[in-house]
Amino acid sequence: MNTLPKRASSEAIAAYEGSARSLYWDCWKGIAIIAVVIIHACSSFSDFPPISANGISGLIIRQVVNFAVPLFFALSGYFAGNLAAGSPIDYYVKRIGRVFWPYAVWTIAYLCIRALDEQVSILTVVKGFIFGTGIGIGYFVVVLLQFILLTPILLAIKTPSRHLGTMLTIMLMGLSFTYCFPALQPDHPISSFPFYALPFFVWYPFYHLGLFISRYKSEGEIQEIPAHVIWIALAITAIFAFLESLYWLLDGGGKFATSQLKASNFLYAIALFVAALRFERSNSMLHRSRALAWLGANSFAIYLSHMLLLAPIARALSTVRSLFMAQPLYVLACATATLLACSLIISCLRRLLPARAGRIILG
Repeated sequence: MNTLPKRASSEAIAAYEGSARSLYWDCWKGIAIIAVVIIHACSSFSDFPPISANGISGLIIRQVVNFAVPLFFALSGYFAGNLAAGSPIDYYVKRIGRVFWPYAVWTIAYLCIRALDEQVSILTVVKGFIFGTGIGIGYFVVVLLQFILLTPILLAIKTPSRHLGTMLTIMLMGLSFTYCFPALQPDHPISSFPFYALPFFVWYPFYHLGLFISRYKSEGEIQEIPAHVIWIALAITAIFAFLESLYWLLDGGGKFATSQLKASNFLYAIALFVAALRFERSNSMLHRSRALAWLGANSFAIYLSHMLLLAPIARALSTVRSLFMAQPLYVLACATATLLACSLIISCLRRLLPARAGRIILG
């Protein structure tokens, strides 16, 4: 089990999980995994009319937490530069193995549990691995593996202008794809989940942006941005995200209204990532929170496992009618119970398993 330091300064680097980690950045990963669980707990909002207290509150909550996957990609890119400093082959072997083997273990676990209730064919298994449908939300891992493969190519780009040009070009290509299919042609086969979320270019520019900033930012450059500018940018992009979501909701595009792939959510997620960079040298709760950092250090294991627990927890809590009718409280209860259950299981596994087995299963 990870052992976190009891105290941390504003620039603390905590030594745990057998290697040096940043308490601050693990806290941000913790925030992102909490947002992921909340997103998946929000599915019950669809049981209520869109224009109702529960419907609108669900839309607001989704816009607040829709930074989750983009932030994970940005953080992955931000820390990828140092990892990929050596041979591309060595980088691939180390990085792909660290991501793929836990993904494979949990995909097999999900498919075995699924086989208890229905017949699981070879085709289902193959699709489960390739498309991420084995664990339901494995698209994130499929996209991350694509970015890992691209990392040495992105690092070979020599000038900031070419990096920015590449980011802008591929981002526009991805947004064009997103608005052409899931937004405007929701009945098209490509617009069904998870196919529209699988190509790496639909998630541009987050991974590349993280890589670019880690390589080219000057010492203290982002910290010079006035704090009030950061807060204003976050407020404006959050409002923009809600207004775009409301537009798609009223236009009949209910599913796209909550998508993380909207242009407004891109701006919101980028603003939040810049905010995280801006306050890296501050002295805040994110420099001291042991519990949040633990969630971040175990975020991959939580991501892979939480859907197994969320479904039964949601079913059990939905029987409490008064709680279910107050959807924001219901979602909070589901997410909290799921995170606690995941944390307990992962803590036990880390204690009981040999270190190598723990890395293979939990990442």
